[in-house]
Amino acid sequence: MSFVVGLSSGLQSVSGILLKIDNGKFEQVGQVSEFMTPARREDINDQTARLQLCLNQLLAVNDIDVSQILAIGVSHPSQVDSKSGKIIFNAALNLRDFDLVNAFRLRLEHSKQPSIPSFLIRDVSAMALAERELGAGKGKDFENLIYVYVDFSIGSAFILNNGLYEGHRSVAGEFGNLIVRPRGEEGNSGLRGVVEAYSSRTAIAREIYRNARRLGILDFITGIANINEDNAAERMSIDLLKTAWKQEKVVGQIFDDAAEVLGLGVANLIQLLNPQAIIFGGELIEGIDTFRDNVINLAENNSLRANIEGVQFEKASLTPNAESFGGAVFAGRHALAMNAKAPKRHSTIT
Repeated sequence: MSFVVGLSSGLQSVSGILLKIDNGKFEQVGQVSEFMTPARREDINDQTARLQLCLNQLLAVNDIDVSQILAIGVSHPSQVDSKSGKIIFNAALNLRDFDLVNAFRLRLEHSKQPSIPSFLIRDVSAMALAERELGAGKGKDFENLIYVYVDFSIGSAFILNNGLYEGHRSVAGEFGNLIVRPRGEEGNSGLRGVVEAYSSRTAIAREIYRNARRLGILDFITGIANINEDNAAERMSIDLLKTAWKQEKVVGQIFDDAAEVLGLGVANLIQLLNPQAIIFGGELIEGIDTFRDNVINLAENNSLRANIEGVQFEKASLTPNAESFGGAVFAGRHALAMNAKAPKRHSTIT
């Protein structure tokens, strides 16, 4: 029996999942393993050490020998080139052109562990694969779907004709950097007027905080310690945002504006790609139903009839572990393809 491992390397933790492969299908084994270990900026050894710790714990907990692992997929919140296994850029960790897959392989070899084929994938792309195979899209035969992630940041991923579309350098899907208001608010990337600058949890919380101070309606945030404009999104929980929406008219208007920008952006994706389904993931859009419904209504009402007809809108079901699941699926697909090309006497699928 063969297994694949999915590791999600986040900024605050690393999580891992083990999937069994049976006739090309994936099935979860055991529970998700997680290490709450904040990543250190520019520390290359730290990046691979965190992955190795999570891998070892995952194997130990599930009593799996490393020889049974067919492949490892690593999901990372960066611009990545999945073909080369390199992180192209990560501003938060100050990483640029970092060969994560090779560094991870060298760490395993240095520790006298067998080298396991490893693959790197962008986090949002991993989420899309996970939801299609094991989550909201499971059993629905979606050949063409768009995954839209909305929380502190905004991104997307595309599965077209049953395959993950990544683009020339594997960085397709920068939906959050789609320009909707030229010379408007600046987003995290430095580009102005982008979707993320208006519709992300970061942008919404910042605008709520600004208006709360300007209008003197600070009651709903008075109990939040050390809150300011820069950390408002981290300090405001989803429940608090929902309460503020109910209590303050201006908060409702902020959410309406955010939904308008996001909904029109989604409509543009529908015109361009004509998907069967759109899956929404991320704590913000999953957690506030009215916000998600408004986005869907705006997308439907601003799409051509032929493009929107039959499009299904789904809420993701694997958050917060979709990246790990998707990493495993990505690695498994690569491993199965490699195995199919190899002579039968070398087959490792049982």
